[in-house]
Amino acid sequence: MPAFAGGGRESEGQSKMEKAAVLIHSRTRYRDYRQKFLVRPVDMEETQIYHWRELVQRCTVCPEELRRTRKLRRAVISADGYIAVGAAGYFRDLYPAAFEDEGGRPVQGFVGLVWKREDMPAQLYFPSVQVFRSAVTEYMIPRWEEPVNCLDGEKASFSDYRDRREDGGEWGWPDSPEEEKGLEQALRQAKDGEDVFFCAGLPAEEKRKEEGGRKGEAAKKESAGQRHASLKAAAAVCLICAAVMAAVCLFGAQGRLRVLTGVLAGLFVLAWGWETVRLVCGGRQTKKSPAGEICEMPRKDRRKGEEEGRCGDDIYLL
Repeated sequence: MPAFAGGGRESEGQSKMEKAAVLIHSRTRYRDYRQKFLVRPVDMEETQIYHWRELVQRCTVCPEELRRTRKLRRAVISADGYIAVGAAGYFRDLYPAAFEDEGGRPVQGFVGLVWKREDMPAQLYFPSVQVFRSAVTEYMIPRWEEPVNCLDGEKASFSDYRDRREDGGEWGWPDSPEEEKGLEQALRQAKDGEDVFFCAGLPAEEKRKEEGGRKGEAAKKESAGQRHASLKAAAAVCLICAAVMAAVCLFGAQGRLRVLTGVLAGLFVLAWGWETVRLVCGGRQTKKSPAGEICEMPRKDRRKGEEEGRCGDDIYLL
């Protein structure tokens, strides 16, 4: 039976996933992965798109595991006012078609259902595989053969919120008891309004990296905040000293002392300018890139890493 949150297991009569949009991150035969998804909810904003792209990418790390097991990873994600349940892996394992790019390589990605948190269904559960196959049929198949020079090829298709038919079937890939428990807990947390990221089937090494990454990100933010405060204080001190030296030079000093205080005032002005530049540049460095990338390699190196099945430092990101 599918994992469920909201009062029990899915009933036999369940026939639809209420008011859900579709989210698909995939390349097509001739075009690489889109920066803003192949398909996304119609109301997802720019900053939310890049954040969700990072979250979705975490579900597809270590593709050699996906190739070896031929198993899809179930995911529950709750962030930025949205909740999603989805499947990550090679599309050939989800859908009865090859889904190979122009070089004959199988394509991996993510397909999921998305709800706005305020419109979340009363019963939140993980649907059968047929729901995701239907989303691929409706949105991905029509765009699969888009040529490289297609004018709108880089643009996402928009998915509205509507009822998605559910056949009441099973998921199709067995998960361990621990993964089932984790999935049910993630569904409960998402239903309670918490921000959640859970992906069943991630290698243990990647789970440790995920936990370490969250701690490291928090430490980076704290360190950046401390550095920002220190630079502001240094700039303020330099500006005050420059003002004092200038006042002494203009109104209280004569002869050599006046020259000396003038020189000191000029030096403090230069120091203040330098600290201000560091402050501005330091603030920019702490921001994410516009594309929201996290450890992206050049396309050629990414493809090489994927073909060789490398993981660890050479994570294959879509």
